[in-house]
Amino acid sequence: MEASGNCRGRKPASGRRRRVLLVEPDALTRWSIGQYLGRWFIVEATADGPSAEALLARRSFVALMVSDQIPEDDLERIQRLAGRRNPAVRIVRMVSGAAELREPQTGLLSLEKPFALSALARLLGVPEAQLSTS
Repeated sequence: MEASGNCRGRKPASGRRRRVLLVEPDALTRWSIGQYLGRWFIVEATADGPSAEALLARRSFVALMVSDQIPEDDLERIQRLAGRRNPAVRIVRMVSGAAELREPQTGLLSLEKPFALSALARLLGVPEAQLSTS
C-alpha cells in the first residue's frame, strides 16, 4: 500500500480500472482487503469518516466499503457524499454479528465479518470466472 492509501494491483483484462473506497480503522484489514481487491480496482483506503469525506470531496467511486466500527452519523455523511458523486455507487457495510443482506436498490449491502474476500469481490461485481483464477 502506498503512503497515499492506494493499493494498485495488476490491471484487469477489461482495461480501465474502477476506483473503490475502503473505510476501516484496522490497518491490517485495510491492507489485506486492499491487496486482494487491487487485482480489479484502484483501492483507496482510510481509517475514519472525516478522511473518507475528504477523499469523496475530490473523487468519485464505484463502491464504498465501510466497517461497522465507523459511527452511524459518519456513515450517513459519507454515503450521502458518495451518492452525490456517483448515484450508482454500491455501498457495502461490513458488520459483525448477524447481518441481513439488503436489496441492491437501497444502495446499502451488508456483509457479515469474518468473510471470504471473494464474497466482497462478488458484491462489487467481479465476475466469477475472474475469482476462480485469482
